[in-house]
Amino acid sequence: MHELHNVMEDCVEQKLNSVLPQMEQYCRCNKCRRDMEAYALNRLPAKYVLSDKGVVYQKFDSLSVQSDAEITTAVIKAIETIGKNPNHAED
Repeated sequence: MHELHNVMEDCVEQKLNSVLPQMEQYCRCNKCRRDMEAYALNRLPAKYVLSDKGVVYQKFDSLSVQSDAEITTAVIKAIETIGKNPNHAED
């Protein structure tokens, strides 16, 4: 059975993994990371594919090249916004 998959989730996660370590002043806890992903995804168009592995990876490769600037901008904005206003309890 084929399931739908939003390839943009993979793109945002990959971009967050590459950009966030360079922005050391912001929290990187799991809660903040998930908030950053949600923030970015809510500002980007969904790109659904059927989840055959080959199809997903092919679409992911073409999408990431095509939309890299848009994804990078959304992720940086998410990091800055969530990072300045973290929504987690301090331990």
